[in-house]
Amino acid sequence: MQPFFDTFSPKFQIVRNQVTTDQKLIGLVGTMESVYSFVDAIQSNVTEKVKVLEDIIKSIFAQTIECSIFIHEYHKQGGFAGTNFHC
Repeated sequence: MQPFFDTFSPKFQIVRNQVTTDQKLIGLVGTMESVYSFVDAIQSNVTEKVKVLEDIIKSIFAQTIECSIFIHEYHKQGGFAGTNFHC
């Protein structure tokens, strides 16, 4: 029985690591969605609020681009195996 576990244990660890990574990236997407929910909160007096938040908004956009590129590349390399996640 031990040779069975010796053979398949590393493969199970690879699958487990893949699932963990996929879950973390799905969490990243959820966080990105939450960040953008602030737009609903600033509907009134948008012009004034945008001026105050301009640097923050620019940083959010830059980080969104970086995260999107990372997620796209991860997916392109076979990430999100066994899920319906599409980029």
